[in-house]
Parts: sequence; C-alpha cells; structure tokens
Amino acid sequence: MKEVSEGKCRFHVPDVAKPEEGEVFYNPVMEMNRDISIGVYSAYAGLRNFCDLLTASGIRAVRVAKEVGLPVTACDRAAEAVELAKKNAEANGVEIDFFKQDANEFLARRFFDALDLDPFGTPVPFLDLAVQNTRRLLAVTATDTAPLCGVYPRVSWRRYGSRATKVEALHEFGLRNLVGYCVRAGARYDVGLRPLLCYYSDHYYRAYFESGKGAGRADTVLEQVGHYGKLGPVWLGKLWDKGFCETVLEEVRRRDFARAVKLLERIVGEADGPAWYRDFHKACSRAGTNPPKFEKFLEGLKKEGFFAARTHFSLTGFRTDASDEKIGEALMRPGGGDS
Repeated sequence: MKEVSEGKCRFHVPDVAKPEEGEVFYNPVMEMNRDISIGVYSAYAGLRNFCDLLTASGIRAVRVAKEVGLPVTACDRAAEAVELAKKNAEANGVEIDFFKQDANEFLARRFFDALDLDPFGTPVPFLDLAVQNTRRLLAVTATDTAPLCGVYPRVSWRRYGSRATKVEALHEFGLRNLVGYCVRAGARYDVGLRPLLCYYSDHYYRAYFESGKGAGRADTVLEQVGHYGKLGPVWLGKLWDKGFCETVLEEVRRRDFARAVKLLERIVGEADGPAWYRDFHKACSRAGTNPPKFEKFLEGLKKEGFFAARTHFSLTGFRTDASDEKIGEALMRPGGGDS
C-alpha cells in the first residue's frame, strides 16, 4: 500500500504501476472527476444523502462525507474493497454505511437523493435500477469511449442501441450518445433525466442529471433525443445548465481544484453555443487556406455578431452558429478574420 492525498483527505491505496493491477481499484487520473463531483454535490441544494455505488477504495465516498458533509452509503461486491474503504473512512474520521453486495442487488430496495455510478467500462448493467432509485441527482461515468464515439460501431449498436461512426465532433457525439441512452433508460420508467453538467476528459465521459419522476417530465426530455443525420439516436438538447455550471465553478475555485477550474471555465464559455463543435484545422482545409491565429479568427466571428468559443472537447475545436460559408470567409480575411 501507499498513501495518497486528495482534497482534504488522505488514503491508503494499492502501490501498483497500473490501476487494474491492484487488489482494489484506484485510478489517480480520475482525481479531477472526483474534484468536480465535490463541487456538484456541494452546489446542488437540499440533498439529504449520497450513495457511492461502486466504491472500490472508498475515495469518493470518504471525500463526499468529509468535504460536502452528506450522509454517505457505499457499496462494493469485493470484500477487499469494502475492508480498505472502511479503513480509509476511519483514518479520515468519517462515518459511512458500507455494504458488501452486488450493486444491483443492493439498489433493488433502496432509494437515494444522489447516486454516483462510476464503473470500469460501461454503466449500462447498472442504469435501470439507478434511474429508478435516484430521487434528485444522478451522476454517470462511462470509460468505454471508443464504442460511444463510433470507433467500434457494432458495440455502440449492441450496447447502447445507437448507430455510431467517427464524425468531426468526435467526443461530443460520444457524450451525446451516452446522455441519449441515459435519458431513454429513465423514460422507460417515467423518469425525466435533465442534463446539468456533462463533459469529456482524459479517457471518460461524465454526465450529471437532475432526476424527476413523472411521464410528463420523461416526455419533455425524450423529445430532445433524435438523430444526427443517419446516426443515433443521441441527445440533441443542451448538455449544460449554465447557471448550475457557474455555481459548480465557484465551488471548485473556492476549493482550489485547478484542473477542474480550467475545464469548467471552458464549459461555461461554450454553454450558450449550438450543438456540434467544428475542428479549426478541418475548417481551414475546407476553406483552402493556412491556419491563421485561432483566437483572432474567433474574435473576428464575434465582431460579426456570431457566437464563437473554444470547446473543452478538443484543443482545436470551436463552437459557433456561423455557417460553413461564413467561417470560410472569416478564415480567408487578412489576419484570420479579425479585421
């Protein structure tokens, strides 16, 4: 074992080169994922309890208990994981109700205000009970990004019921694929899942939903699921509630979570834009011109009255309501459009 720190907590985790090699799973790359979740669970008012469904080493459960102050329940089917998670909770001075049980068996008779579903791979095996038994706020992670964004179309069709292939807005498509599946899963049980904050980072997609029971709520969000050309179905509505994202941003700023701040600033900046980002270099190729200064190009579009912002999905991606023709005209101007 080795000792690590995150937020206000210190933990013991397996001392291995790769997360999958440990007796209990711990992935340091997901620290920002957990940082943002602390911001979300702090920003969403009125939560009475929280469930970390696949707790592993217990890091998220312990951090939510200590840094947010919610009553926490955590579950894992591996005895080694539960034992380590209990030790980490005790070391940080928090009380958590731990259960050694299969996740779906555990959820079958329990309800929570907030539930965090962060599996290794796809969340599909756990979603049906998760959407039924979450009262207010559901968080879902998917690390099987390749099927979702169209690298493996047959897996996307088999697992998510969605036709997928690689498109220009690659990871936005993957995230919308995941969100669309979650919304459809909720609608099967007359549950409306409204996206509050969804993003892509590192090797995973992450989505936070406000959950509300009722056929009317389910129908409202389901109307925003459709097709992107011949692909899909995927989520076509807003990926972000800008006001909520701004509140989460203030929370992570206050806690000095630097990477989370940078990501959320980019999301807030693009939140008012239309769906489907463009790739800057592909736009230059279509226009038959060498790439100008990226920022000058965006400023040029803004001066013409268009929405223009970088996207968190890609270092070379931008979001705009300008047509391809207008984008091409801006790229061809001296100075890259800022003239």
